[in-house]
Amino acid sequence: MNVDSIYQSLVSDFEFRQCLTVGECSEYNRMLVSHYRALGFLTGDPNQDLKFLPRASSLRYGLFEGSELVGIAALNRLDRTSPTWRIIDCNFSDPNSFLELNNVVLAQTSRGVHTLPYLLFKVISEAVAYNAKYVCGVVRYEVLKHFLDVGAMPLVHEPLRVLGHKSYDDFVIYFDCSSLSSCDFLKKHVVEEVVRKHIFLDMRRKRLEQKRSETVSLGGTA
Repeated sequence: MNVDSIYQSLVSDFEFRQCLTVGECSEYNRMLVSHYRALGFLTGDPNQDLKFLPRASSLRYGLFEGSELVGIAALNRLDRTSPTWRIIDCNFSDPNSFLELNNVVLAQTSRGVHTLPYLLFKVISEAVAYNAKYVCGVVRYEVLKHFLDVGAMPLVHEPLRVLGHKSYDDFVIYFDCSSLSSCDFLKKHVVEEVVRKHIFLDMRRKRLEQKRSETVSLGGTA
């Protein structure tokens, strides 16, 4: 089984690029605001809402499937006044070697097993091009596992409450891209994770189809 070939076939319809035109940035902002409003991140308080929106210096990226924007993410310099900086500073000697990952959003129509890993790996590769050694982010506990599956490492700290709701626990994660070997490891991990989940879901689908077929053959209903 050629794992790399399967992976390439799964992501071949994607195009990842920086959002540079007015139209692309507007589409980015529409997807972000719609998603964040639904999650309760945006409250209508301009001072509060600005924390979640791209800055003038943000590097905004889009994942396109054909002409459709199916995923977004941003990279930012780590804010020295943020709780993330405080936690990174307690665990690493040089917080300035980090870029922060923000605004990770997927369209509901494109949440297959390959979309998030591919988007994250491409954004991390961009961070490397900007000389980052690590990429960090804050995620809600409810979605933490999805980032760990892609190769993120969690940091041990008291839960934060920074993503718009006092009842949700948020945690800092990071990706190691400090060396060629760590980048190669991350790429290998992403490829294998995507293919592993794809094969598992295909096995589950075939198993269910077989069970339905067996039920029908025994005189039952599918």
